[in-house]
Parts: sequence; C-alpha cells; structure tokens
Amino acid sequence: MITTRILYPWEYTEYAGWLKSQDSETLRLYFGVKVKPEFIDRLVERITANPGRNYFIVAEYNHIWAGTIHIAIDQDTVEFGIIVREDQRGQSIGSRLIEEALVWARNRGYRRLFMHCIQQNSAIQHLCCRHNLPYKNMYGDVEVEIELEPADLQSFTKEISIIQRNIFQKFVKRCQIV
Repeated sequence: MITTRILYPWEYTEYAGWLKSQDSETLRLYFGVKVKPEFIDRLVERITANPGRNYFIVAEYNHIWAGTIHIAIDQDTVEFGIIVREDQRGQSIGSRLIEEALVWARNRGYRRLFMHCIQQNSAIQHLCCRHNLPYKNMYGDVEVEIELEPADLQSFTKEISIIQRNIFQKFVKRCQIV
C-alpha cells in the first residue's frame, strides 16, 4: 500500500541518502548529467539551508521510500523534480506525486509551475501528458511552464481527501500487522 507524506526539514538529510541509493541512470535522467555523491551532499546542504523554499512529498511502500517530488519555491513559482525508484515504476507513483504536488501548490497560492527534464526522460514526458501539462522542446530538453489554477473548494477538498486516504491506509496497515 502506497502512502505519501510531506518531509519535515530535519528529514532532508535522509533525502541525500535516498538519492545516493538510486542507480546511476535514474540520477542521470533526474539531474541531466552524471553526478557524484559529493554533488548530492552539496545540493542537500543548500536545500537544508533554505527549508522555506524547498518541500518534499515522499511516497512510501512499507515504510520504504518509493519516490519523491522536490518542490522548489521562487516567489510565486514552484518547480517540480520527481524520482521514482526503478523497482517501483509502473505503479502510478509518479502520477500520484505530481497530482498531490499540484494540489499542494495551488492551495498555497503559487501561480506558476516549471519543470525541466532532459529529452531522454520519456517517463516525465508521459506524466506531463497524463496530467495535461503541455511541454515544449527547448534546446534539446523538455520544459513545462504553465499558470496554475487558483485554489478553490475542489482543490481544498482534494487535499483533505489525500490526507484522509493516507491516514486510513496507515491505520489499515497497522491493523494488518497486529
């Protein structure tokens, strides 16, 4: 059973460890270049230094991280970066993360979304199409830049239902263990 949650700032260092545990091709598709562990450490240090400008939604399967979406904030714009563990792909985890991040961003008043990925990252392009996020080719890479709809009753209701679903799934999982 997949559940999601927002990371607390003191958990951001766990994100570094999780990134380093990904295979090299996953990291290349995410960052656009081959990266070393030291790069990830420096990145997470910068993120940790600015917790109000960085948020993460984590998808967990049996308390193991299956995927993450990094939400970087710049004034009224959010930028999404998404990774799903290789052995967890094809289970709609990326779709769920994008859906939840879009609702989260709208409900907090952000007006624009930006995503950038390398052209070879067909999984992200598929997610963009699935969620009606039109992308364009820019210098060999792919970018999404759209205006977000303002928050409304439906988006707030959606966020509440996401929270309730996660609580319910954790409760059911706990009852199965006992």
